[in-house]
Amino acid sequence: MKKIVIVLLLSLCTPLFSAAQNAKGGFRDFPDWQAVLNEAKTTNKNIFVDFYATWCGPCKEMDATVYTDPRVSGSLDSNYIAVKIQMDRTKEDNPKIQSWYQEAASLGKKYQINAFPTLLFLSRKGELLAIESGFQSALDLVRLLQAANDPQNAYYLQLQKYQDGSIALKDLLNLAITTKRYKHDSLADAMAKRYKTGYYDLLSLDSQLNRSFTDLITHFPGTIKEKDRIVSYMYANPKILDSTFRPGLSNDYISYFIRRDIVDPLIDEADQENRKPDWARITKEVAKKYGNQKATNLVFDSKLAWLYKKEDWENVVKLEIEKVEKKGIQNAVKASSLQVNNLVYDLIFKKSNNPVYLKKGLQFMEVLLEKNPADHEVIDTYANVLYKIGRKHEAIQQEKKALILAEEKKHEQNVQVYKDVLKLMQENKPTWQ
Repeated sequence: MKKIVIVLLLSLCTPLFSAAQNAKGGFRDFPDWQAVLNEAKTTNKNIFVDFYATWCGPCKEMDATVYTDPRVSGSLDSNYIAVKIQMDRTKEDNPKIQSWYQEAASLGKKYQINAFPTLLFLSRKGELLAIESGFQSALDLVRLLQAANDPQNAYYLQLQKYQDGSIALKDLLNLAITTKRYKHDSLADAMAKRYKTGYYDLLSLDSQLNRSFTDLITHFPGTIKEKDRIVSYMYANPKILDSTFRPGLSNDYISYFIRRDIVDPLIDEADQENRKPDWARITKEVAKKYGNQKATNLVFDSKLAWLYKKEDWENVVKLEIEKVEKKGIQNAVKASSLQVNNLVYDLIFKKSNNPVYLKKGLQFMEVLLEKNPADHEVIDTYANVLYKIGRKHEAIQQEKKALILAEEKKHEQNVQVYKDVLKLMQENKPTWQ
């Protein structure tokens, strides 16, 4: 009889014992967050949290292929208290998941969890070691687990060094980038500003044109101004940056600085005064430092962007045609047939009633058709322009041709569109509305 009682007791205790042990993939169940912190303190292990959602595909893939990898589960078992926390709420949630709703919301707010999966690495005291978002392969996750377990890489320690002023200024940019990735934007901006003024600006000009420069522009564009010495130096020595990264990069950055710091403020000033920008004045201001050609090209692009914003379609069409003609229609078609087709259909055909512009659009399409004689979308655009110009018979013939080609390729959506267009043409109704 005693043997039966012992067996029954063991069978009753087994589920409770298992719940406290490592679950699938090394994860464990806890009643609340405080219990996780207590366990980390008792076992002297760091904490790993997988924030997931039930609808998240990458989360499910990691469950199936990553957490089952012995390298991952081994690293988790040895060094971490691993926990999975569901961030969404569903009707199928069991009582255990429901009991974590409030904790999940609190942690989500604290660490700004808005992408899944998000992986949180904490010290045994609950201090932030690292955060990563998105799918991680088994090898990548092992590397992350190892890096986070190294005290020298701990984010909270680097943050302490920044706060007490002991961090080397040359290391501050990497910390700023990490801080921004962790969504502490104002703190990251302050770090980047300190890095630039306290370290970067003191380097020789040629030494500034390196990875740090592109990192500053990418992550903290406001730290570098058009009036900075490095911008003038880069303008005079474009090959330094171009040879390290890619041809034309210096020109792209220079154009960005000019637009942001010279052109856009003058446009904003005009908008605030409810008047059109003085394009001649803006061109003159840019030309003072960067020459007439650079000024003309930049101001042209800025004017076109401004016209788009104002929905001044007639002038947008005018400048877009001018842009193509400067480049050469043959070169434009060679660079992108789709772009030319979209320009003619979406702008010239749909937005303009000017016969001069419509004829230009027709000329563009004739060149495009030479290269794409069997493209039903190109033929459809050509037919619509013909129709709007008034060449109805030719337009119907071309639209029928587009329809036949679409039917042969079984492009059902296009087939229906072309049938509708044909009907409108035959009924003498506009096809551009």
